[in-house]
Amino acid sequence: MKYKKVISMCLASVMALPVFGCVKKEEEPVDYSEDIIDTAQTFCTDIKALKIDKALKITDGSVADPLTELEPLLVFEEGEIYNSEAALWAEAVSGTIDFTLDEDSVSSSKKKPKGTVDVTFTIADQEAISGSGEYYDIDEMIGALADAESREVTVTIEVAQNDDEDWVVTDYGNLIHDLFSFTELTELDLRMPLDERIYDVWLDGDVYDEATDTFHNTSYIGMCIIFGDDTPYNINNMTYTVYYNDEEVFSANVTDYDEENPDPEKSGGGIFIYVTVLDRGIPTSDAFLLAAGEYTIVVSYEGEEFYRRTCSVEYEADPDTFDLAGHVDVLEIDSDAPAEFSDDIDQERSGWYIGDELVDDSHYASGTGTVTFRLYVGSDHGELGYTMFYYESESCPVPIMDYLITEAYGNSSLTVADDGSMYYEFSVDADSDGYYILGICSGQLNISSYVVFGCCHVG
Repeated sequence: MKYKKVISMCLASVMALPVFGCVKKEEEPVDYSEDIIDTAQTFCTDIKALKIDKALKITDGSVADPLTELEPLLVFEEGEIYNSEAALWAEAVSGTIDFTLDEDSVSSSKKKPKGTVDVTFTIADQEAISGSGEYYDIDEMIGALADAESREVTVTIEVAQNDDEDWVVTDYGNLIHDLFSFTELTELDLRMPLDERIYDVWLDGDVYDEATDTFHNTSYIGMCIIFGDDTPYNINNMTYTVYYNDEEVFSANVTDYDEENPDPEKSGGGIFIYVTVLDRGIPTSDAFLLAAGEYTIVVSYEGEEFYRRTCSVEYEADPDTFDLAGHVDVLEIDSDAPAEFSDDIDQERSGWYIGDELVDDSHYASGTGTVTFRLYVGSDHGELGYTMFYYESESCPVPIMDYLITEAYGNSSLTVADDGSMYYEFSVDADSDGYYILGICSGQLNISSYVVFGCCHVG
């Protein structure tokens, strides 16, 4: 019995050994919060400073592509990516980037060296400025960033220890796409549209009615577009297209008429466009004037329309007229006049007079009272018949004798002056402004025809 008891106790001890041998003391969990915060802080600082090369060094290779693609977009220079103004704008916008790391959001794995932390980036809401259409100067546009609203981009950054036991960022969500969306604006044209730079427009042509934009019997339509003094443009990039009754007639380059400054690069001033009967395809009337209808001129810059003007042209065939103005101050002697009479006329001294003074250009002032013509001769030809006619305007319908008004008629005798010179004098009261036409016969009025003519103007 004693032997058996000893054996039992030994068996109990042997059976108890595995139980007590498996008991180990549990290890305390490691807090990686500080490593997570430091890694995320360094990464975000590099992003804010646009130091992508440094950010890549603390980034897991599996998430490096967005950073690699971003890096060339952060070279803010005029070139293949940006034009000059877009480069300045992108650089200015990038300078508004900031971030806040929420340390209270840190989550650390209890089993592995990794964790997450939330970060909120802020950046100026550049689209509210660049898309407003209010700015035509890059400096003013950049200055507006100081008062712009901020846009937030919040992401959860994952951090872990790699095989080399270095802490790296293993995920940053859509941070690069959302935060750097401003780099998509690679072309920025801040030139004010030319239609907003137009200071004035005026039209020119024969008998133009500004109130109705209508021309009457004109051979051309002239248009001047005046820009503000600081308007930059290249006249070589300007074209105009002419439409007649909505049908295109032709297109052409705008002509530079500036002889003093032929450089196509302009700043302010104006352009001139002329549509004439000499232009190809332009419809004309029988009198070689612009045909009646609607004419539209469309002006474009670099292929984009910035101004159009439609005006009307009326055409009415004028009756045949006699131009009295073209006969003022002209002594006309008919070729059928007797030679002994016509050859005896002193053409230098003959003309329209006030007293003994020859009237300059045969133009009298309004209210002159009396107009007088003297026909100087070398000998006495007896009485000379005459008729003084009147017409109110320079264009007299033909036959003119049907329209001229007779003011005076009769016969005039020779006058011999104190100096021995001889002349015939013909006078009439000029009560109205207009044209006075004198016809002189080579003999008495009732037996001779008119062979000498003179015309003066009053008014």
